[in-house]
Amino acid sequence: METFLRILRDRRITQLQLAVAAGMSPYRLSRLVNKHSKPRLSERRRIAHALGLSVADVFGPRRRRPRVRAGLCRTHGSGAKKERADAGRATPAGETHTSSPK
Repeated sequence: METFLRILRDRRITQLQLAVAAGMSPYRLSRLVNKHSKPRLSERRRIAHALGLSVADVFGPRRRRPRVRAGLCRTHGSGAKKERADAGRATPAGETHTSSPK
């Protein structure tokens, strides 16, 4: 956000002027500027467009979060989460599903 604030100062643009140009409420923009909230991608795009810059120019390069593979439970290992989720689920015949065979 420091880059964002520097751009506003350098261009002598007020938060109110930017909020109007970006089509957002001044309250919402103030919350973003003061770091009380994180901007959604759509808000980042509108702000950047209003300033005539790219999202990366205004907010910095995109940071990637580590990917987590779906269906894996970090605590109990592969598949444990799915097994717990299936326990107690009704089968098509109306019987209760158990995790161990009878």
